[in-house]
Amino acid sequence: MNIKYAIRDFFFPPVCPGCGEVFAAKYGELNELCPECDYEWVRKKFEICRVCGERFSDCRCVPRALEHAGAAALIKLVPYNSHRTVSNNVILYIKRHRDARVIGFLSRELSSEIEKYIKKLGIRKESAVIAYCPRRRAAVNKLGFDQARLIAEGLSINTGIPVSHAICRATFFSRSQKKLGVQGRAKNVKGAFALSRKADVKNKTVFIVDDLVTTGSTMSECVRVLKKSGAALVVGVSVAYTPR
Repeated sequence: MNIKYAIRDFFFPPVCPGCGEVFAAKYGELNELCPECDYEWVRKKFEICRVCGERFSDCRCVPRALEHAGAAALIKLVPYNSHRTVSNNVILYIKRHRDARVIGFLSRELSSEIEKYIKKLGIRKESAVIAYCPRRRAAVNKLGFDQARLIAEGLSINTGIPVSHAICRATFFSRSQKKLGVQGRAKNVKGAFALSRKADVKNKTVFIVDDLVTTGSTMSECVRVLKKSGAALVVGVSVAYTPR
């Protein structure tokens, strides 16, 4: 049992990001979701991909846009759709709240999947880096954080792979992506990203992180930048993905 977490939960009772309710955490354990939402979260991870037949958290299928950009795989945990499910609520929560407890939980879950992928392909961690799709500047200025960067930093702590701030925004988006269709999103992000001046990804394996992949337009632009800059292998990493 971990006394540190027991004390934390006593003075700061956890709020479930899946339903928004305060819940009683088990003594000394890491509890980021209430029991009901935890059950639903696991069930979502075990949903079967219609393309490869694997459970969702084991699926490495790549959306068409990412495949065309040169991504080798997309590591993800849960599906995301238009319904108010636990996975959707968690994504909305981390976009609006800088919560180290929840970011830590998601980072640990994703780190486990990354380690599986590294072992399967025999990737050397010494030649790998973790990058992220940077959030819109307007959103960072308003909310004070970039959730993709926080997840990337958590992944680095868990895997030992260093974070590289390889991708920067070359231009401002004309508007938010969430209200645009597939073609509109692709057009909106075209040329929006560039390689940071001090970044070096040549001949490296790059895990590029975002909280959510829907059409794949944003991550695809980042993948193109990385491949053009000499990355040997680019692997997408996201908490959730919208199956097509």
